[in-house]
Amino acid sequence: MEEIIKTNAPPDPEHPSSIQNPTITSYVYLRIQPFTSAITTRELDSTESTQLQFMLCLSDPAHQLSYMTVTQAIPEYWLNVWDQYDWVEDRVAEALQLGIEIIGQEYVVGRMGWVRETPAATTDEDTAAAVVADA
Repeated sequence: MEEIIKTNAPPDPEHPSSIQNPTITSYVYLRIQPFTSAITTRELDSTESTQLQFMLCLSDPAHQLSYMTVTQAIPEYWLNVWDQYDWVEDRVAEALQLGIEIIGQEYVVGRMGWVRETPAATTDEDTAAAVVADA
């Protein structure tokens, strides 16, 4: 994402802000990365299923804000019936929508300064990134 940010510098504002019409323009970048992970049940048969998830990374380089989240897991075999059942597309879209809403709200909270970063939050992000890297 850093490479894209560097090559896509924001253009100069076309309309300057005024007292009567204050305008703030922010360029944010959203990366959506699908990945799969295996989940094993600890029941009698110890079955393993593969789940599809999306890692969402939002970055606002001008304000030095960056957030990451992972969406709800979706059974990977649902992708095999994507064309047969409309509900599959709906569920995948809902999972992405919820993830984008969550990361968007985190961005708003960060821009408004309502919550300050803590070392625990950084540790959680590093842990999530490690899980994605192992997948």
